[in-house]
Amino acid sequence: MLTVLKIPTRTTIASSLAIVFISVIGGVIGKMTGGDIPLWATVYTVIGSLIGAPIGTMVSSKINVKVLRYGLVVLIVLTAIKVWSSIL
Repeated sequence: MLTVLKIPTRTTIASSLAIVFISVIGGVIGKMTGGDIPLWATVYTVIGSLIGAPIGTMVSSKINVKVLRYGLVVLIVLTAIKVWSSIL
């Protein structure tokens, strides 16, 4: 989104979060019907997200866009390493 579509960094981060939210709705419904979601871990995650989202918004509005972009790159690379290390 950043390089191909030339969308600004802040908009890219916000829209990717919205896309992930929409895409996981089906998975969550499926896991809930199967009883595979641990209740307390979910409650703690939701509470942490509700507290962290406004803080993240305030912090990201004060950070330079280049620093924010490099932070996003590092996060994506670390996530890819974690995923691939668990597969291999």
